[in-house]
Amino acid sequence: MARDYELLKRAILDYIEARQGDSMRFDRSGFERLALEIFRWQYERNGLYCALCEARGRSPGQVDSVTAIPAVPTSAFKGRSLFSFSPDAAAGWFATSGTTVGIAGRRYYRDLDLYAASWPGPFQRALVTEDRQLPIASLIPRWSDAPHSSLAYMVEGALDRWGAIDSASFCGSAFDWTGLFSRLDAVSGESSVPVLLLGTAFGWVYFLDEVERRGLPGWCLPSGSRLMETGGYKGRTRQVPREELRAGLRRVLGLGVEGVVGEYGMTELSSQFYERFGEGMGSGDGVGVFGSNPWALVTVTDPWTGEAIPPWAVPAGAGGRRGLLRVYDLCNLDSVMAIQTEDMAELHADGGFRLLGRASGAELRGCSLGTEFLEEGDTGG
Repeated sequence: MARDYELLKRAILDYIEARQGDSMRFDRSGFERLALEIFRWQYERNGLYCALCEARGRSPGQVDSVTAIPAVPTSAFKGRSLFSFSPDAAAGWFATSGTTVGIAGRRYYRDLDLYAASWPGPFQRALVTEDRQLPIASLIPRWSDAPHSSLAYMVEGALDRWGAIDSASFCGSAFDWTGLFSRLDAVSGESSVPVLLLGTAFGWVYFLDEVERRGLPGWCLPSGSRLMETGGYKGRTRQVPREELRAGLRRVLGLGVEGVVGEYGMTELSSQFYERFGEGMGSGDGVGVFGSNPWALVTVTDPWTGEAIPPWAVPAGAGGRRGLLRVYDLCNLDSVMAIQTEDMAELHADGGFRLLGRASGAELRGCSLGTEFLEEGDTGG
């Protein structure tokens, strides 16, 4: 029997705390020990996940490595209660992309302790360039306006932790373009304090549209300023290629290649990943490699065999291995630790990865993700 929830959560928090700051290095043996214990704990408490594991012949006694732990596809969260406790005991929930009616489409949590511990370190390393309060302008709603958005929760924390007194969100029921443009006017030019801009891909598309519509000349943000771009378009009718979007943002805001930083995350995960730039990491179009996270192991899976390929199996300097992105997130204690995404990626030996786009239907079918099994299973928790 695995240790109880509070003790296991404490062990994960201690692991995260030991790897903050400059020591954010992956500890393979420590990670694997915790991952196997979390797997046992979830297997014993999550009935639907247990049934899936048994169907694959993967009980805790048959699994001796983290990459052998069965993964659940992100699509399954839109139709099943994949939690290791009763939603009746939840402190709240985050909405996944898709339906939010009933249990389907909801990511329940008992508390936000693990989420709150997981996001600040990677966020700070990627986006906070100076050890002082920064002007932050956000195109993401405040958490009070979007209480079921995990992204809004993270951005609210960033505003509280690093935001100067004049920091604000310019997105409520609609985008406040006049307010944002006035703020950009105030922080441009003479100021030497870097600015942090936060938004989703479709938010930045609308931003560029509005700049063009008003005929604005753009701005020259202070050196060290950063812009976070996250999320896809999720069915929106207006889509812009990432390279084109980033080129437009750099031109309008006076940012260098490293000034536009991608964030990769999703409601089904508790951890996030950020782009890094440098020798061999940033492409000519300003798209970089997403860095590793010491409490969330990234692997790729062969689309046809489903075999997980960990970064330590990728030869250094070999250009990476390609497959479907899979994440083992220690902070996913309340739901399922092993998450199979629908994104294709190139995995690097140091745990970083480059996104290659969404997988095709054939690739998803070839990976045997188990969606059909979950759709036929019991909806109980």
